[in-house]
Amino acid sequence: MDHIEVLADWSDEDIAGFADYLQRFNTSIERLAGKPWPRP
Repeated sequence: MDHIEVLADWSDEDIAGFADYLQRFNTSIERLAGKPWPRP
């Protein structure tokens, strides 16, 4: 399955919101793990 198929019925606004939340989520995990992003 292609990621484009999964998001085919999502609006551009939904995709952008998801991307923002995913980045925030990943940044929080990295910070809590003691490996803040971006790494040197």
